[in-house]
Amino acid sequence: DSSAPPLSESVPAQRMDPPPETTRLFLENQVDKVAEVFWIEPATKKPLKIETIPGYGSRTINTRLGHVLQVRGACAQALLVSEPDATELICAHAITEEDHKRRLLVQIADMAQALPVKFKNLCNRTVGVWQDRSGDRESMHQLKPGATYAINTRPGLRFCVALDEGGG
Repeated sequence: DSSAPPLSESVPAQRMDPPPETTRLFLENQVDKVAEVFWIEPATKKPLKIETIPGYGSRTINTRLGHVLQVRGACAQALLVSEPDATELICAHAITEEDHKRRLLVQIADMAQALPVKFKNLCNRTVGVWQDRSGDRESMHQLKPGATYAINTRPGLRFCVALDEGGG
């Protein structure tokens, strides 16, 4: 076709950067105050609330390397997601000696009540194991058919097992 421009006059291909690597980030609140976690949208720099973590609580979030997060409420803290599958201690700098002792006592009491739980997938499809934390569902693990998953837990925690919606 004579109407098409010759290849030398075509628009040059734009370089496509690979998408940032997806990772999980474990956040552990070190104080007895609620921490709100915000993702800072790169283009506008506006914060978007993505998680609430109770005092001394923890959450695992899905994020990407290079994302910037901001913590508000319990303390003011900025986090840069720079390593895959990392753990970040929220408000660690704000812990008093008394708070630290109280936290240790809570952890010791939790460990004293720890119970082993084992899940085994007897279905022919992948299932997800979720933990119910006061109405918030937290994904714990994906179990392929025939696989097992063991975790230490404490009395009163509720789990849910459901078919994986990803079609695994």
